[in-house]
Amino acid sequence: MGLQERIEATRAGRVVISAVIVVLLLAVVIGNLPDSALQRDASPYARPLLLATGLDQSWSVFAPDPRSQVIDLQALVGLSDGTGEIWRIPTGGPFVGAYWDYRWRKFEEQLIADAHSELWPAFAGWVAARGDGRSRVTVSRVELVRRFYDLNAPGRHPAHSPWRSFTFYTLVPRGTAR
Repeated sequence: MGLQERIEATRAGRVVISAVIVVLLLAVVIGNLPDSALQRDASPYARPLLLATGLDQSWSVFAPDPRSQVIDLQALVGLSDGTGEIWRIPTGGPFVGAYWDYRWRKFEEQLIADAHSELWPAFAGWVAARGDGRSRVTVSRVELVRRFYDLNAPGRHPAHSPWRSFTFYTLVPRGTAR
């Protein structure tokens, strides 16, 4: 008989299992209460348990203020031979790609925010260091471009405004002419 079966076979084991289930359910309920004195008082006890077990939830994507824009980031890479390329946020495959994509998209969201401008030089430098793989061709310029369109209310046509874009940071690597 395995450990699980031995625990389940005793009255004390069943009581402990039931108590753990009740505590977890209570923590989930507390974590999903609307903002109130009860929720604020109980949250310091429930939150660590929810985080440790992966049972934490966030409903902020649904209300009260979901994102009203679709965002995109491009890095326009100018090369010393006069050509250029566009670097885009990578995407993964269909199996685990969604998890990988999500991390890149969260990084993109932080990167294009004006509040995180300290990230811009390092990121543009990283893009420049990647180069394009061709020998004797160096990166002469990296422009970070924020692209976006506004979403219209559901049922309105067109569904969104046209794409808009602007360069929010430009890097000219050392040793290259401006």
